[in-house]
Amino acid sequence: MVRSRRMLVSLLLAALLAVTASVVGAAPGPQAKGTAKGPKAKARMTWSVKRVEHSLNAGESGNATVTLTSNVDVAKVSLRVPGGLGRITKVSAAGVAQGSTFNLTANTPVTVTLAFAVPANAVESQGGVVQVLVGGRNTPESLKVFVKLTGAADADANAGQSKQPENKAGRQGNGRGQGNGKNKSK
Repeated sequence: MVRSRRMLVSLLLAALLAVTASVVGAAPGPQAKGTAKGPKAKARMTWSVKRVEHSLNAGESGNATVTLTSNVDVAKVSLRVPGGLGRITKVSAAGVAQGSTFNLTANTPVTVTLAFAVPANAVESQGGVVQVLVGGRNTPESLKVFVKLTGAADADANAGQSKQPENKAGRQGNGRGQGNGKNKSK
């Protein structure tokens, strides 16, 4: 009986030691505080304005200045202007060579300059966006831009037309209530 009692006490001590070791091993010690990384905050970039509109005559140039701000630090940011707007617009961040990448510091606005140069033979306005790329990937935070062609080139393009100019879709029944230009009622 003494022997079985010793055996039982030994087993209980071993079990208690095992439970204590597992609890102590699971609890973070002082050296583990702050070392675990949580999920990264998603970068949310905002422009100082939602849309840039600039009016120029053919052959003229002009500038617009806006700011771009991020809620977190972002590396390898670049700006791009695709399409027809890109042929007349150059974009650059303050202190950064055009086409180069730069870093955004959290909550610190970066000045962005849009330089417009409308060719002398231009006949229509241009619209589009300035895209923000991070690490070469496009983000949804684009800036809308519209460069309106005014003055002599616009008047020459419409010279000799006694009626209002047709919309870009034409009168081909584009499904937007334009009709096909034929008078259906007699």
